[in-house]
Amino acid sequence: MRWGFGGASFPVQAITVISLSHLLNHVFLEIHLALTPVFMDEFGISLFTVGVIVMIPLLCETLGTIPSGMLADRVKMVYPIVFSLLLVAASALLVSMSPNILVVVLCISMFSVARMLYHPSAYGLTSMILPVEHRSKGLGIQGSAGMVGLALGPISVGLFIAMLGWRSIYLLWVPPALLCILLIYRQRAMFLSSAVREVDESPAASTTGIKSMFSAGFVTVLVMVAFQAMGMRMISTFLSPYLVLEMGLPVSTAGFILGSITFMAIAAGPSGGFLADRFGEKRLLTVTYVGMIASLATLAYSRSMWGLAISTILYGFFLYSGTGARSSLVAHFAPATRRGMAYALYFLPTQGAGATAPLVGAYVAEKIGIWNAFPLAMVLIFVALVILQLVPHR
Repeated sequence: MRWGFGGASFPVQAITVISLSHLLNHVFLEIHLALTPVFMDEFGISLFTVGVIVMIPLLCETLGTIPSGMLADRVKMVYPIVFSLLLVAASALLVSMSPNILVVVLCISMFSVARMLYHPSAYGLTSMILPVEHRSKGLGIQGSAGMVGLALGPISVGLFIAMLGWRSIYLLWVPPALLCILLIYRQRAMFLSSAVREVDESPAASTTGIKSMFSAGFVTVLVMVAFQAMGMRMISTFLSPYLVLEMGLPVSTAGFILGSITFMAIAAGPSGGFLADRFGEKRLLTVTYVGMIASLATLAYSRSMWGLAISTILYGFFLYSGTGARSSLVAHFAPATRRGMAYALYFLPTQGAGATAPLVGAYVAEKIGIWNAFPLAMVLIFVALVILQLVPHR
């Protein structure tokens, strides 16, 4: 099914299937964080071991990002997507039978490897099946589906652990993953034909060498994303401690406020993508960065629970409104034949920020207080805003 918009068609079924695959790739990624107390009790592990459990999958994903981008450019992109879903299904089955914590860590690492394989191929394929005038909107929908998956994983723990036990929670998501593979198989003809058809009319589409990726526009986008990712990671790391330790809110209330950031992606991703297609990615991102800075400033100076909640929700909306626009800029500046590697490089700054930003923020918080993480994050996002102005208009 394709819907027409202003003379061009939007592949509804294809985007729906890819978005579902994104959701199911992400739904497993944070279940183990919700199950940490259960693992500590059942397997008798320490807090240090918990830190290692969190670190190892991230390390595996970071090290494998570039190879997964190379793979996406050398095979038909639909195949890594299918394999990633098979890997998460197999990992879920294995973790449900895990006899010790080593098997659990192995399976959690396999979930991260599956996401590593998925992203370059899925984003590259989506950028090819979409008309240029609908690219931001489609990529925004796909990105939002991933965030829904991140939220649904821990939610499923809260809903079913008392009834079914933690092992069965992983099994609940296996049938949807297998069903998604079937849906992708039914759409494979359209996916495969779109993968060899370049829909971008930019000059970069005709170049194939690896050096052709590193245009001034593409490198500028990567640097912009790096600064924005560092600011975002600093907020996600220290918002909850700030709300509990500085503002005196209960842990449950702080968790709800923090979770509202992720849920804003459901509405913000598609709506931001629609506006980016209509008014341009650069203009939309300028608004979102200004909105992020303003909402963080409001959050830092709010002293009521409602003020904190509303400013956090606004921050989440502006944050995820730019998802489709940023992804679309990558597709615009990257050659079609290197689209997989381009998206692999696009996700690297976020992964690097996951390791560096919390360390920098922790140093600042210990020296001069948690509150100071907010102005530091605002400075980083402001730098991203300045760099954005150097990005050529599409």
